[in-house]
Amino acid sequence: MSKIVKKLKEDVDDYIETDADIDSDIDAQIKALQDKREQRKRDAQKRRDEIELKKKQEAEENKEAVEFYTKNKEELERIKNIEDEDDRFEKLFDLLVPSSGPTLTEAGEIMRALGKIESRYYNDGDMFFEEDAGGAENAASFLSQKITKVEDKFQEMADKAVDYLYDEDGYGNDLKDIVRYIIDYIFLHEELFQKKSKDDYLDYNPIE
Repeated sequence: MSKIVKKLKEDVDDYIETDADIDSDIDAQIKALQDKREQRKRDAQKRRDEIELKKKQEAEENKEAVEFYTKNKEELERIKNIEDEDDRFEKLFDLLVPSSGPTLTEAGEIMRALGKIESRYYNDGDMFFEEDAGGAENAASFLSQKITKVEDKFQEMADKAVDYLYDEDGYGNDLKDIVRYIIDYIFLHEELFQKKSKDDYLDYNPIE
């Protein structure tokens, strides 16, 4: 019996924590929380530094485009208010699209793509949804991915392919609606004039 009592006492003693044990456990928990808090501070600071660096890189990258926008802001406002749609298109195209080489701004590449669709139709009779439209098919794909709702508008036109065979002005009229929509969109999103173009519309695969 005495051996059993002794064993029970030893087992009980194993579960009794001293004040020192309790204090040590609390200190360890506090230290763990402090370490976690410091790590979160470091992580937050790292994210802030990364965001700040990205802003600086973007500012440097878009510097030339911003300078262009600042220099031509009054001219852009004048073009924006031109009532004749063909004249507005031509003036904006001439301002944003160089005679050769890449465009400077995102707005410029949008206008270059739009100009390709127009020129292929009015000069060659090619519609963007045809199998070999001389780059107009790439331009339509690019614009569909860059501008809200344009993909739906182009799809509606593609669905009317047979109708255009019997409607001589149908394609041209629908194209004018898209041109108007896209130019209005550009002027509603002035940041497109201030961002350097990173795309070439010819790199975009035609819409399936």
